[in-house]
Amino acid sequence: MSEIEKKVLFFLHIPKTAGTTMNDLIRSNFGKANIVHLSKPYKHREELSDAWKRKHGARVVSGHFPFGIHSCIDINPTYFSVIRHPYQRVFSYYRYIQNTPTHYYHSTLKSLNYNFEEFLADPGSPEVRNQQVRLLSGCIAGQHETTDEIYQIALENIEHDYVLLGLQEKFDETLVLLKILLKLNDVRYYPKNVNNSSRGYQPNKREKELLDETNYYDILLYKHAEKFFLKLLEQHRSDVEFELQKLLSAKQSKLYAVYNGFHSIIDTPRRHMTKYLKNLVNKAH
Repeated sequence: MSEIEKKVLFFLHIPKTAGTTMNDLIRSNFGKANIVHLSKPYKHREELSDAWKRKHGARVVSGHFPFGIHSCIDINPTYFSVIRHPYQRVFSYYRYIQNTPTHYYHSTLKSLNYNFEEFLADPGSPEVRNQQVRLLSGCIAGQHETTDEIYQIALENIEHDYVLLGLQEKFDETLVLLKILLKLNDVRYYPKNVNNSSRGYQPNKREKELLDETNYYDILLYKHAEKFFLKLLEQHRSDVEFELQKLLSAKQSKLYAVYNGFHSIIDTPRRHMTKYLKNLVNKAH
């Protein structure tokens, strides 16, 4: 077993960055029994501490949580995340809130009747301002202002504690790099929780101004991560090309097409029902 395989993998899932698909791949490679999934907002450390007592020796921790929660348990961690260009991520998140009645901000957004520009301009809109940098730095919830110092902390965390920072725009390449670096068995997938209404989104002039203003550090992060990602692809070029071809062949198979089509039909209602039931349970507690 390599040194990286001895570490506990923390999948820090940034909202609207292909995390549902990635969680499926994690389950298929590590097994559900070896995964701790965190789902309680703002109680991640308590949830992890309790879960670790039941699943001591788990190989993966996943969920929407900030960097640094590993400090509450005695393990050797390595992190992995996928980031997305801020323009597309924030617009996708806006559309997700609109279309998801169980989201905590859905009713507020509905009553305000904001278009995307108004959503960006309102300081009260949640998880809009440099959310990727905030999570990767371990920034506390509710702190809207992101500074040079917080950005540098995020970069240091990535450099010292990340096995890979993937890009949603290069999702297949991200998967094969993860397979190579973590020695995974299989990274074939079908896309899940995809918001087609955000595909190909291009901001108008005012939206771009607001996105540049509210996501200044996330844009810097994306540019930094993209350069490093391309260098990593070059370092593993022969293995990446081989694995990409295997993945492409699998995706072109008739069986894959049938499997993907079947799940795209049944997945959406099942996913919303699961979230609705989880929401009821959380309210009960």
